[in-house]
Amino acid sequence: MEPGQKKSDDRIRIGKVSSQSKDSPS
Repeated sequence: MEPGQKKSDDRIRIGKVSSQSKDSPS
């Protein structure tokens, strides 16, 4: 896996988490 690809994966992962938090605010 290339470093650039890993960075993208992390970015997507963070975005997914952010979306989940936004969807269900506590």
